[in-house]
Amino acid sequence: MVLRKTGIQDYRPEGGESLVDVHFRVIEFLSFLLNINLNGVVVCMTHGGVLDILYRVIMREPLSSKRNWMIPNGAFYVLERCNQDFQIVNWAETSHLNRYEILDEY
Repeated sequence: MVLRKTGIQDYRPEGGESLVDVHFRVIEFLSFLLNINLNGVVVCMTHGGVLDILYRVIMREPLSSKRNWMIPNGAFYVLERCNQDFQIVNWAETSHLNRYEILDEY
């Protein structure tokens, strides 16, 4: 039942967040990153729901649009701050997960 309702942007399960809540929280985080002095790399770990919203915010995709981008587990996602905005440098990089590819290099 909950999974069917997650398509409703303002549906909030008991004790949880709606898509709109997560969207707002991700925008606040990006705003925080824009307003601090970054002299290096910031590493963040998160889950697919936040990654989905990050992609939507940066690519200006509405919450209502169908997701047509991949969010594989264990992937790397590289974003870059450019003036007062962000851009995606690398999305869903998984080459490090291919054990045989790494072994072949030695």
